[in-house]
Amino acid sequence: FERYLTKAHGRYQPFWFFAVVLIAGLFPWISFATQAVKSGLTGFWQNRKIDGTPLFLFIWIAFILLFFSLSDSKLIPYILPIFPPIAVLIGKYFVGVWEEKPSSYFGLGLIVTILLLLGTALLPSLIIHTQDADSKVVTALTQGGDDVLALSIAATIAAAAILITYIQGRNRHVIMALIISAVTIAYMGDRVAAHYNKDSMKLLASIINMEPTKDEVVAYDEYYQDLPVYLGRKVTVVGWQSSELDFGASHEDTAAWMISNDEFWRRWLRNDHPMFAIMREETFLRLTKDKKAEDMHLYAVRQDGRNILFINRLPEPSKGTAPAKKAESKT
Repeated sequence: FERYLTKAHGRYQPFWFFAVVLIAGLFPWISFATQAVKSGLTGFWQNRKIDGTPLFLFIWIAFILLFFSLSDSKLIPYILPIFPPIAVLIGKYFVGVWEEKPSSYFGLGLIVTILLLLGTALLPSLIIHTQDADSKVVTALTQGGDDVLALSIAATIAAAAILITYIQGRNRHVIMALIISAVTIAYMGDRVAAHYNKDSMKLLASIINMEPTKDEVVAYDEYYQDLPVYLGRKVTVVGWQSSELDFGASHEDTAAWMISNDEFWRRWLRNDHPMFAIMREETFLRLTKDKKAEDMHLYAVRQDGRNILFINRLPEPSKGTAPAKKAESKT
């Protein structure tokens, strides 16, 4: 109730938020959503006792969309269940088009689709040249390189194929071109999306797992949900008690692994056993604003995206070798 009726959990979005999600989630079929709704609404009330499917689909869509739009807490997956009924309605509309039934808005939908595909081809280059070079989106597009280029080429070819088949005048050929284009764009888009840093802990966890001992691992001022999975054990959490874990913490004794900031530094600086800590880069910069990282025993091991893995002490030098040089903290 608190999540739905208040902004306490920090998930607030405006009422129209899910309309944008709907448009993006239906790409490129959004061009035909209006026609599909109009086709499904035609005579559906009069025929509801004969065939109640259209009414059922509209109630399914409207209830979920309205219910979550009224909520003060919004996350994209909340409206995921509305996409199957919308897909059914659009599919039913295309059945009529496939059978060459007249549809005055089909051509308009194709024009919008072509424009969207051309926009997809141009958008990556536009984002790279207009947005902050350090943003995660620009970084992903830059690293994507060949995949981004392939997506742009595929979108351009798809737009040309749809236009050519439409000029030829066979609706079935147009629909086949649409389906092939959608599958191709989805595949290429997925390859580009793979370059987007999702803060996976797989790399940093693999480095920790290389150590023969089970040293304590701390998630500092953040909770990485996949970290315990990759490590295969519980992690210590600092500064995250008053968020998603608060309810569980109130029903279980978590004092040993959900600790305060003071308790963390007591353990970290005690230096009687190795400890790992993972934190955001901005958190590290905040902590070292007035102090040296070495004075806080923050020795950087590896940075992955915006997350940095630290250890609280340097390895002891082997006998007969010069002392190891202190690792420089990464900024």
